[in-house]
Amino acid sequence: MKMFEVPEVFPEDWPKEKRMGVIRDIGRKAKEEFDERYPSIIKWFEEYEALYILSFCAIYFLSYPEGTDPEAYKGELDFYYHYLEIMQAFALMQERAISVKPLAEKAEALRTEMKELGDLMGRRQYDVPDNVTEEELLEHILLWRMRDQTAAIRNWAYPKQMFMLTKGLARGVRDKFRSLYGIDPEKLVDLLIGIVHSAGEKLNTHLAKVRGFMKIRNYEKVIKEYNETWQDMVPISNEEAKELYKNSGESCRNLKIMLLAHSDLRLSDIYTFSLDDLMRLLSSQESEVALRCILDNWSFEFGDLKDHKTEYFVLDNPVLRKPFIKIAKDTYFSSILGILPHMTLGLLEGLVAVDKSLKKKYDHHKGDYLEEIAADLIKRNFPNGTLFRQSQWNDPKTGLQYENDLTVIIDSFAIVTECKAGAVSALAKRGEPFRFKRTLEDLILEPADQANRFIEYLSSYPGMHILKTRDGKENRIDTTLVNYYIPLTLTIEDLGFISSNIKEAINGGLIKREVRSLVPSMSVSALECVFELLDNEVEKIHYLLRRREFEHHVDYVGDELDLLGFYLENGFNIGDMEYTGLHISLANKSKELDPYFTAKEVGKTVEKPSLQMTKWWKDIINRVCLKRPKRWTELGFILLNSTKEDQTTFEYEMFCLRSRVKTGRVEHKHNWVTFLSGPEKRRYLIAGFPYKRLARTVRNSVMQDIFASEQRNQTRGAVCIGVNVETNEYPYSVIAAVGETCFIDSNLQTSFGNVK
Repeated sequence: MKMFEVPEVFPEDWPKEKRMGVIRDIGRKAKEEFDERYPSIIKWFEEYEALYILSFCAIYFLSYPEGTDPEAYKGELDFYYHYLEIMQAFALMQERAISVKPLAEKAEALRTEMKELGDLMGRRQYDVPDNVTEEELLEHILLWRMRDQTAAIRNWAYPKQMFMLTKGLARGVRDKFRSLYGIDPEKLVDLLIGIVHSAGEKLNTHLAKVRGFMKIRNYEKVIKEYNETWQDMVPISNEEAKELYKNSGESCRNLKIMLLAHSDLRLSDIYTFSLDDLMRLLSSQESEVALRCILDNWSFEFGDLKDHKTEYFVLDNPVLRKPFIKIAKDTYFSSILGILPHMTLGLLEGLVAVDKSLKKKYDHHKGDYLEEIAADLIKRNFPNGTLFRQSQWNDPKTGLQYENDLTVIIDSFAIVTECKAGAVSALAKRGEPFRFKRTLEDLILEPADQANRFIEYLSSYPGMHILKTRDGKENRIDTTLVNYYIPLTLTIEDLGFISSNIKEAINGGLIKREVRSLVPSMSVSALECVFELLDNEVEKIHYLLRRREFEHHVDYVGDELDLLGFYLENGFNIGDMEYTGLHISLANKSKELDPYFTAKEVGKTVEKPSLQMTKWWKDIINRVCLKRPKRWTELGFILLNSTKEDQTTFEYEMFCLRSRVKTGRVEHKHNWVTFLSGPEKRRYLIAGFPYKRLARTVRNSVMQDIFASEQRNQTRGAVCIGVNVETNEYPYSVIAAVGETCFIDSNLQTSFGNVK
């Protein structure tokens, strides 16, 4: 997913009003055309049988061979899942038509129509109100992005993550849920997993049957194979076979296409489940009556949406809350099983919301569960750090008491984390301005303020802090050696492009804060992916800190995993471009990561994506993390502020100098090579010092001279890598670092008290 430059769309001399006029005109025309064409989707379900056409779209338009992703190499799809969701909603507006008519040549027309409607759906957002201010325009764009995400983005976590997250939340209310519904909610989640797997198996079985007759070249053998494959149908007689062959122009290929169209009438079986099927998938002694009740709760019947406003199918599609269609007593169908992981949490919470006491218990558990999994994630990924939970402290300025969820101290860094488990309301997802602002306040701004507030307290009073915890114990947090604080907020649900770039919300006036008070916000599932792909504690610290700086300096569109994909390519080391007002689209950069995570979920091995650097550089950092010399985190941090290209050049120069030092072909008594990594505003000095026959005191003195050089005065920090050419210790013999108070971007505030 290489980056490329997009030329300016409009002539440079066009004023803003003229540019906005063109954009607004595109939006208005798209809106008019969409409003005119959108209702016509219903005609497909008047002419064709609903289950057939929905199944046809699910298989032919949305199923791909394992290990392939057309969106990754085409940049877009001709048919997206939200098109199918909309179609399923339209199908439920009327009674089910009885028809065996195949789509045949009309299939491509259907795909084209839905793609064109999807394009219009997106372009109509360009209909910007007249005479908007710059801030109002930014707000419009932000709300538009939220609506686009609600309409089109599915599976905000990988399927296994979604199922495990939902099961963990269900576990906390198991007893009360079971007493209300008569079924174990964890088993219910297992059932949803089973439905997805079962549909996949049925699809593969069907395709194998189709391949069986499609690969044969003799028409008589084709018919014989077809009869034997589907023995539940009335077999095609020899006379009928001859007639079919004649009608196909005596072409075996055409005959097979006719039989394929006939077999397509069975496609709905793949997505249809009887209550008995589901009880077998449940694989436990659960109540059949209880399961029927829940399935009915998750289902519509044909005609149920006849009075529903079709416009709501775009941003508030009811089939996402009730994905199944009850087609007969104890028989259920759904064409959107491919996004069932995306819906699992919502399906559970829909059942929970029915009972107030159950909802109260669930909400309480949801907060505790987020904090629990976040603590476990941080503890596992910072094994050399000290984790503190639920620290209660009093603000000396106001006298108010606050509580910090999680703080981990690793060497001279402290990561201060606040967790917020609230849900994103349906109105917020639809981009309703007040609800959207309220959601940003609750899920992002409030915990960000809490993190900044605690950082100010800790940094203002360095030393030992003895703080009570919620359960009456003590946290003894020693900040004597802490030089740098990294704030972080975590949520359960993901706000996609919005939460990964809070600066847009600030610039758009939706959040009343200074940009410099930015705190990275991400879902706990996204953080799990970040930590999975970064190899050591230093890389994780570097990502979280640079992630904050990058958001401050660069205007981008992308979610957290898009950012992660970009980081793995270059460590956010993009030189002076970082400070030039760069506008960059990172959308779909996460496609580079999908093969690893999706393969891992099914037990297959794919090479893990990792931060790009030379082997020597990686080995240096890994050894630093293993040996943990003084200020080891700062040392590793500085080394990560360089590109692989710079590392390669430096390594070559170091190799050449080592050879000269070893043979005595050098100009000076002590020799070293240096390079300045990063742009002027974020520059570090990295030196390589090969030596031989030096006493430790002399060696250290030379390294101090390197740190005292004029080059060093122009940087935030410096690292010197010393190699004894006689012993050839690998990857280094000695390493040291120095830093300044400006080690971290001085424009980024780590003290809440300075917020205006």
